Amino acid sequence: MDQSINSIKVDLDEFLRSGFNLKSHLASYLNLSIDQVEKHLPNGANVLASLHPGNCNTNEVSAFYEDTVGTAH
Repeated sequence: MDQSINSIKVDLDEFLRSGFNLKSHLASYLNLSIDQVEKHLPNGANVLASLHPGNCNTNEVSAFYEDTVGTAH
């Protein structure tokens, strides 16, 4: 069953089958193999934490994630 959400086609049956297979989705989105995703995951939280500037102004949060973090989160 396909539905359109904000003009994006969503196959609900496929989502129900694979929507929680996050490693597979990350690999596809980042154009990496699942093995590469597996290698990045253990250190990913540390890398993200090291990028965080500490007590950032709430007005700067979006810019931080868009400009500094990018697809690393």
